[in-house]
Amino acid sequence: MTDPATAKHQGSAPAPERQRKPDWIRVKAPTSKGYGETRQLMRDLKLNTVCEEAACPNIGECWSKRHATVMILGDVCTRACAFCNVKTGMPRAVDASEPGHVAEAAAKMGLEHIVITSVDRDDLPDGGAGQFVKVIRALREQTPRTTIERQTSTPQNRDAGGTSSGGSSNSAKQAFDDLFK
Repeated sequence: MTDPATAKHQGSAPAPERQRKPDWIRVKAPTSKGYGETRQLMRDLKLNTVCEEAACPNIGECWSKRHATVMILGDVCTRACAFCNVKTGMPRAVDASEPGHVAEAAAKMGLEHIVITSVDRDDLPDGGAGQFVKVIRALREQTPRTTIERQTSTPQNRDAGGTSSGGSSNSAKQAFDDLFK
């Protein structure tokens, strides 16, 4: 009687030996003190980071250096981009305490530079621009020497200039214009 586990392989070429990935491509599990402190701070302040939500493989390296890209407006995106690992669905209400928490985190981490990004919030009339403005103002108040990089997306059905297909003014563009007056 033929063994079913080996029968399907009889007469076929042996499977190629599996090659190991090079050491430089491997990421070590994060264990440093700096990583733990950054993680705890994000938890305590109920902040989301793109590092976690998008499952960035460099999280251990960045967080051990107390670097993090803060993702405002929650952890649920209203779009379903194929390249992205962030949850998709109906987001919760905007957290009014988030701007203060982001500024507090920047101060506690002693950041010289902070990157602020967000999930897409097509459910909000301004796409979340108002929250970006509040976060930037809070950062400027608490950590005036910290440089701020904002990474925003183009609101759905709008071009990069801020006009919708109907030609009306984009409230997101107006919110940012008002911030820099």
